[in-house]
Amino acid sequence: MSSVEITLTESQSKFLNLECDFPLFVGGPGCGKSYLLGLAAVSDALHSKDADVYIYAPENHHIRTIEVPNVLYWLDVMKIKNKGYNKQENCIITEDPRCGNFYFKNMETAATMVGYESYAAHVDELDTLDEKKAAEIWRQILMRNRQQPKGVPQHNLRWDGEKESWFAINRARAYTTPEGYKFCYKTWELEGHVDYQQVKGRTADNPALPSKYVQSIRDRYPEHIAEAYLNGEFCNMESLAVYYNYDPDLHLSFEEVKVGEALYIGCDFNVDNTSATVYVRRNGGKEWHAVDEFVGVRDSATLAHDIANRYSGHRIVMYPDASGRSGSNANNANLSSIQELERKGFTIRAPKKNFYVEDRINAMNKGLAEGRVFINRVKCPTVARCLINQPYDKHGKPCKKTGYDHQNDATTYPIVFEMGAAKSLYKVKLKWMR
Repeated sequence: MSSVEITLTESQSKFLNLECDFPLFVGGPGCGKSYLLGLAAVSDALHSKDADVYIYAPENHHIRTIEVPNVLYWLDVMKIKNKGYNKQENCIITEDPRCGNFYFKNMETAATMVGYESYAAHVDELDTLDEKKAAEIWRQILMRNRQQPKGVPQHNLRWDGEKESWFAINRARAYTTPEGYKFCYKTWELEGHVDYQQVKGRTADNPALPSKYVQSIRDRYPEHIAEAYLNGEFCNMESLAVYYNYDPDLHLSFEEVKVGEALYIGCDFNVDNTSATVYVRRNGGKEWHAVDEFVGVRDSATLAHDIANRYSGHRIVMYPDASGRSGSNANNANLSSIQELERKGFTIRAPKKNFYVEDRINAMNKGLAEGRVFINRVKCPTVARCLINQPYDKHGKPCKKTGYDHQNDATTYPIVFEMGAAKSLYKVKLKWMR
């Protein structure tokens, strides 16, 4: 093989040089993501003739039309002899003594990911799957990614002190467009683990892409969505998001609970899915910072116990779902949900009946727009994800089928109570002649 000169964008070059175990390339449309995947896959295969590099895509059509042509392109550029694409075995077998082979698998079901080992994995468009399935597929990919081929170069070996031996680094790279706040957003951007690093690719950085293509995207979406999308920033492509003023970066909080301080907690009661969002107040009480969450709790009694246990020594102010004044709960049929909270000594702030849904939405969007509400999205990943993702349904109502509504209700009860529209209204008596 002779050396070849390759031109890359800054983001593509940075991605190839990441040394973490699980790099993510999140790029705007047309930024050269598939081009980069093919190059990275071939580069991994060149570590050893025995290396099996696996490339994953959402379905077989994607494999045939995108992944295979990109790998074949780079094999041709690098003059690596191969037997072409074997449709029956879904693989490309090379004939070069220094290059391994390529295997392609769809991500339609995790059940097929058994009976093999990979040296390196490249996972394309992981976020086209729903979040639960993406997490399952990712776990399976990592379980298979353990092959130790002979002859791997020193720069891709890691010393294992416990076993006193060198082992090949089994790197798994992921690639996605930034549409929505799903598995990739949560795993790479929210959790912040040292092994999970990301590079964001800009659409405009691709010199082979005409300017008209970029403009066509700007023409189709609101300005703030288009710019984020083109810059590889995660964004909600649905312009009709309920909490449209929430910006994960603009409203990012680093606040945490301080010893003994008062906590303000909104909660929404549901059987086996009670939710709560914990706020602290800053800047003289003007700012509300969400700093903790309770998700999928069994019932109000369990929630009361969990809050009291986690936050012993704090004054607790609860903003519950007003429907909790009546009815019973799973632990004690004689007490209402709000009475369960009162038993723990919590202060209760709740109207006799819930505010109108529109009032809660408007209060939250107003608080976000005025810079009074912030979210610690590391401590509150569910709060952040639900605010971002809840859409309106076809009837113009906040959608309840997606599951984002419960946490959003908990998050917005304190906000509407303390800074809702009613706070700026006055009661007056009217007289008129009959």
